[in-house]
Amino acid sequence: PVRGVPIQAVYPPQGRPSHYRPLMDSLRITRMVAGALLRRGLHPQGFWKAFIAPRIEALYRRGLDMDGLLMLLVSCLVMVLGAGLTLGISTWLVIATGRRASASGTADTLAVMGFNSPHGLVSDTFSRRLRRALILWKPGIRVFVVGGARPGTQITEARLGEEWLAARGVHKADIMLEEESSHTLDNLRRLRTMVGPHRVTIVSSRYHLYRLHLLASGLGLRHELCAAEDRWRWSPSLAGRVVLEGFYVHWYLTGRTVARLLRSSRLLRRIT
Repeated sequence: PVRGVPIQAVYPPQGRPSHYRPLMDSLRITRMVAGALLRRGLHPQGFWKAFIAPRIEALYRRGLDMDGLLMLLVSCLVMVLGAGLTLGISTWLVIATGRRASASGTADTLAVMGFNSPHGLVSDTFSRRLRRALILWKPGIRVFVVGGARPGTQITEARLGEEWLAARGVHKADIMLEEESSHTLDNLRRLRTMVGPHRVTIVSSRYHLYRLHLLASGLGLRHELCAAEDRWRWSPSLAGRVVLEGFYVHWYLTGRTVARLLRSSRLLRRIT
């Protein structure tokens, strides 16, 4: 439906004084538009279509199988039965971890998590992660750049990251690439194989850190977290990513809980 905010007409300078109030009327318009967007975005059906379904489709193309799909359905059922409370808790954990995370690291091995970079160009999110690794790097410190190629792209995220770092002075001998993985759990599983027992500083965006910690801990990967950004800054795009991360965390925790309750070694092998 069409919505409107009543605003008095604006007259030319020679006309009678205008009743238009720039600040207050602009705020009223902003509130109306933001409210409509929030109502549409937070509506369960709209949220599913706008945020969740496209990403599940992408995961399916990248190897989501029946076990993963079943745990997704169970996770959604838990959210519904819990009236969204469990999703709220997962989202709060994402925010809490992101806000308090350090932007430094002490390990002699760094791992930079890749990010979707269309058209072969390093995205802003990926460049922030790489820039943090550049700040932490010293000659002799190994930098693992993690991430395979997305569907429709010709170059891997890891290769893009290597080019970015090398162009800014990082020795190529210190850069290691992991180019086969297709999602975060796969990233970390392959990284574990490459780094062995060594402790690694995992560099990523603040909103991504809690899920990384959960997955890395489950895999037994010795790690510390390092935030790409100096501090947590809210924005409309960040709000969407935070809720999506909360959804992924909820999915993972549901699957882990079900696997433990069923004592299913097959399911546990997928996350350990």
